[in-house]
Amino acid sequence: MHYDPAENRRRGGLHFLPVAGAALALYDLGSNDANIRRSARSALRLTLLWLLLYALLSGAGQSLEGLDGARIIYLNALLSTGYFLTTLIESWRRLRGKNRDSLSKSKD
Repeated sequence: MHYDPAENRRRGGLHFLPVAGAALALYDLGSNDANIRRSARSALRLTLLWLLLYALLSGAGQSLEGLDGARIIYLNALLSTGYFLTTLIESWRRLRGKNRDSLSKSKD
């Protein structure tokens, strides 16, 4: 398989689609391309962290009653919104070819 930057950008961007991109990321963990594997690992870490926190907060919110339970469920909703926004923005940035260094460069 030859190196195609556009194909790698597209596949790397698809890894960060919310929830569904995790299946492609799992498949691409066995890829020979280091950039694809790195993108897949990053996407899986983010998805698994969100799933773990979602499950913990969901269980805690249901076990508590009254205002405390509502606060935990509200926090869970904020966490999920943040996850979906983060993955969509990261997917969009990778599809456009932006890298992380573009954010950290200062204007001279």
